[in-house]
Amino acid sequence: MKALNEERREEFIELTKKLHSLCVDFCLRAAEIFEVGHGSALNVIQTQQIVIFELEAIKKQISDLHFVELVSRKVEVDLAKSEKRESSN
Repeated sequence: MKALNEERREEFIELTKKLHSLCVDFCLRAAEIFEVGHGSALNVIQTQQIVIFELEAIKKQISDLHFVELVSRKVEVDLAKSEKRESSN
């Protein structure tokens, strides 16, 4: 049980790193678009504003009921597949 908990903890840490990286990718994309549109590099305040805006947009999107339903369906399907594989072993 302790080994399983440690494995799950490590998995959670890895997923958190992936989430962080994905958020950085979204913010970097927005920053690059902004720079191209304005023809100059961002200053610190502009960078922070873009990051806040993008993270709020992500938060809004993942809180949307349709998004939650899509994720829920996918989890149910994947969980059923996982349980099916475990029962066949």
